[in-house]
Amino acid sequence: MPPRSKRTALYGLAVGAVIAVALALGFYFRSAIGVAGGAEAYPISWFIIVAAIVGAVVNQPFRHAEMQHASAGWIAAYLFWKCTVAVAFAFLLYMMFIAGLISGDMFPRFVKTTLESGGQYQGMQAFATQIDPESYKDVAKILVWSFIAGYSEKFVPNLISQILKAPPADNEQ
Repeated sequence: MPPRSKRTALYGLAVGAVIAVALALGFYFRSAIGVAGGAEAYPISWFIIVAAIVGAVVNQPFRHAEMQHASAGWIAAYLFWKCTVAVAFAFLLYMMFIAGLISGDMFPRFVKTTLESGGQYQGMQAFATQIDPESYKDVAKILVWSFIAGYSEKFVPNLISQILKAPPADNEQ
């Protein structure tokens, strides 16, 4: 097998391993939370994980030149790290949406996030299972933003920098 096709095969194997680990973590967390408390059979967190990983992997071929002389172990470790960071940033972005730190027509809306809508804090299991996107359009927005968080590893850190630079909101009444 020529070195280039061997690297391509190893790249595919590494991507498959990363996705398998992500799915195993999803199954673990689903079994830990269970279906009690309103958990769905396929919670949105799984789709966030997949969208972030797909974004990270889709962006990778554009920088394939970096890996021309790398070992298979380095490629696998690099892809695993890149996908892990992508998932972490996608979930951070998701939490920023829920918290209302980012809002507008381009961003998802949620139900049961404030006391007025019945979303009084009842523990982490309730938080993980009862805060829902307002509509299917909002689910699509979450998945698009999760893909973007995985695709551009600088997007979420730059967004956080912009939020920190913004002047504080005037809460005086």
